[in-house]
Amino acid sequence: MATRSPSAALTRVTTTRSSSVRYLASRLVLLGLIDAFAFWFVFNLWMKDSVLLAGAVALLTLFVNVVLLRRDIYPLRWMVVGLVLMALFAVYPILYNIYVSTTNYGFGHLLTKEQVIQQFEATMYLPEAGGAYTWTAYRSDLGAFAIWLQTSDGQGYLAFPGRELAAVQPGEQGVGELDPDGIPLTIEGYERLNRLSVVRYINELGELSFGEGERIVRISGMDEAAELQPRYVYDRPSDTLTDQQTGLGYSPVDGAFTTPDGQVLAPGYQISVGLDNFAQFIRSPSLQGPLVRIILWNFA
Repeated sequence: MATRSPSAALTRVTTTRSSSVRYLASRLVLLGLIDAFAFWFVFNLWMKDSVLLAGAVALLTLFVNVVLLRRDIYPLRWMVVGLVLMALFAVYPILYNIYVSTTNYGFGHLLTKEQVIQQFEATMYLPEAGGAYTWTAYRSDLGAFAIWLQTSDGQGYLAFPGRELAAVQPGEQGVGELDPDGIPLTIEGYERLNRLSVVRYINELGELSFGEGERIVRISGMDEAAELQPRYVYDRPSDTLTDQQTGLGYSPVDGAFTTPDGQVLAPGYQISVGLDNFAQFIRSPSLQGPLVRIILWNFA
């Protein structure tokens, strides 16, 4: 009777262990890549206020980790891809639709409350005492901007972000000789931008506020700038929005900021309405007839 060599058995055990280690290492590397991608994806969804989808992806990632790490549910490893895809493209849409049916989601109510507030706070208006200007932009080597403002009567002002507007003459504060239009040819430390360069930097310029105190100038177009002020101010403790142009106050009513006399600001925002959509659907005469006919037709 043949006997096994101890060295052959030891080699076989070593090979098996080596294969197991390589398999475990490859599985952990794959899982690490999946988790890294899932973390990046969930983070981006969360930052874009897609909280429900972010939560669904996080739960599915946890499910994949459990399946790949636990030995007692080994058979599920062969189905994990199909299960994840089914959950994302079949189960999640059904659950999401159920959730949406309990909100006022629809035209005019597509955003969250925070997004709507930010949108209103970004709205500007020109007060009666506010000045209007034409402007010319200058940019330093470090990327800082300055603008030369001119009123309709030709008065010029040098403006920097966070500094008071200055009515200066050539030779003051680095301002060079003026061209025939009354615009400085040079400003010390800055390069005058031509029309093409202004187009390139218009978004950056539009985000800046020039001046300080009560005289804050913002660029409103390719040639226009004005002492614009935020039109709406939101007070978080009282949860109210005030229109500084009209003096009207708005409070949240059914997913929209509304005045006491019923004036509504658009857009509104999403809120939970429970089963109101279903109750309205059932009570609506314009929907009852078509609904009954469709049900009867499908059964027939």
